[in-house]
Amino acid sequence: MTAQVQMRRRLPEYRALVLDVDGTLYGGAVLRAAMALELAVFFLTHPWRLRELRALRYFRTLHNGGVSLEVSNEQACYDFTAQRYHLIEAQLCSLVDTWLTQRPLKYVRLFRNRPLLKAVARLQQQGTTIALYSDYPTAQKAATLDLDPDFQFCAADPAINCFKPDRRGMEHILHMLGLPATEVLMIGDCDEKDGAIARAVGMDYLITSKSRQARGILRTAARAGGSDQEAPLS
Repeated sequence: MTAQVQMRRRLPEYRALVLDVDGTLYGGAVLRAAMALELAVFFLTHPWRLRELRALRYFRTLHNGGVSLEVSNEQACYDFTAQRYHLIEAQLCSLVDTWLTQRPLKYVRLFRNRPLLKAVARLQQQGTTIALYSDYPTAQKAATLDLDPDFQFCAADPAINCFKPDRRGMEHILHMLGLPATEVLMIGDCDEKDGAIARAVGMDYLITSKSRQARGILRTAARAGGSDQEAPLS
């Protein structure tokens, strides 16, 4: 079993943090449940639009790597989905923006990860560089969470154009940060994506989901600004 925490130094000693967004900065499971209920209500009352629901689910499955097709970037997700469900791309883009970006925003703040956000705010005040990296756009979610990161990256960025755990995305981020991998910590909720991409470039990582140890590190940092951090872990 892969370790959920790989830290070779104390949390405040990293010069930068790269943070996943969905499921990390706010609760992914509870938000998905809330959105599933909202989707069900909407499409049950608009049954003539069920094709859009199927298209939306297929797009999200492709985006998350759940369909055995060669889908390496976001444009391919749009192309496959639009072709399969006979939608024009502009229609699909509007659908995705409505249901995967705009409507979830009202839940993002409600289900935010308070200990992690407090730790991030304290560390940023102390000079740690903060970067967001997600397979989905980050700007509106960051604003909703009152985050002002130094950098924001997503899979659709032309310079990245790939999904996690493709190492090219993290290599670009390290280049933009101007730091070696050993000076940066990846924090995410999914070891198969966030942990894997960190390991691919030799970066330390902390996976928040299903890890009491990781949650303890973040709670300590939130309370003490990282000054009384646990010993490095490997």
